[in-house]
Amino acid sequence: PGLHQLRMSSDTLRSLNVSLSTNLHTLSLCCPTLRKFEAASCMSLRSFQLDSQYIQELSLNMMPLQIVEVAAPQLRRLKLVGCKRLVDATLRCPTLNFVDICGTPLSP
Repeated sequence: PGLHQLRMSSDTLRSLNVSLSTNLHTLSLCCPTLRKFEAASCMSLRSFQLDSQYIQELSLNMMPLQIVEVAAPQLRRLKLVGCKRLVDATLRCPTLNFVDICGTPLSP
């Protein structure tokens, strides 16, 4: 039971909180006006995709993410701390100036 997959497209959504969505495996957001996103304790989230024109900070810490895709021209800060299962990250974020991947293994 519970939501396993969420695919959302909205031209007006500004804030989204999916915290404690413990069964959520896939999250795909095409929300150009999204400015605030929260996803604490989403312990099943494997795939995350975001397309947003205005979000400036994104934290996906301590999640079992395998795939992260972000297209966000205003994103300045990204935190992927402790994402130990991450195997693919595609970031189209030209203004990104801070990334924290502490505890996220990197392959040669």
